[in-house]
Amino acid sequence: MAAPALASWPFLAPLAGTRRTDADGAVADHWWWLKRPPLLVLFGAGLVLGMVQSAVLAYLPLYGVQVLGLTAVAAGALVAPAQAGGAAARLGLGAASDRWLGGQRPPWLVVSSLIGASVFLVYAMAPIPRATAAALLAFAAGIGVHGWVGIYFVASAEAGGARQSGLLSGVSFAAIVVGLLLGAPLFGSVLEASDSYGAAWGTFAGLCVAVAAVMALRGGAIHRECARARGQA
Repeated sequence: MAAPALASWPFLAPLAGTRRTDADGAVADHWWWLKRPPLLVLFGAGLVLGMVQSAVLAYLPLYGVQVLGLTAVAAGALVAPAQAGGAAARLGLGAASDRWLGGQRPPWLVVSSLIGASVFLVYAMAPIPRATAAALLAFAAGIGVHGWVGIYFVASAEAGGARQSGLLSGVSFAAIVVGLLLGAPLFGSVLEASDSYGAAWGTFAGLCVAVAAVMALRGGAIHRECARARGQA
């Protein structure tokens, strides 16, 4: 599958480096973001959170059947409140990030990641077999697993400024896709090696905590990148 891309690379490579975009003929470097550590941190967070999203989409219904003892229908239905929680969180976190904390986006990634970590720890340590409680917990999981996406994309686009917001939106989505490809296999590998959903959920709770910690430490630098880009618009 990679053969066509490899064969065409010698012809397409010159187009990937730079192109003239400015009215004054200045050359725009499309790989400038690789030289911005705060942006690499942001995209790394998107990759890890994409892994978390993939794991929940793949294994929450299986967890519902194998651990909570739900029917296949009820376990599959857990995806619905998770998606509802994500949709509500995208609206709520987006509005909150516009209104509070001076328009900073990273603190809200901290919030959603810690919510996800908390739910995963409950899944790992204290499974709740009651269907209603499981649905409510899935709603909370959706806040942590899906609610971050809007904030993440906004921060990525803002960091690109008016001229390269599309580029960084594409990079940020690519990071998520890589995470989606890696997350479910990693969860399954931990589950198979440990024969324990507790270990698998605990591992992904740790990933969420790691994202929250990094965003708390580097959020200011990410926000400054966004502010710099807005100032150049």
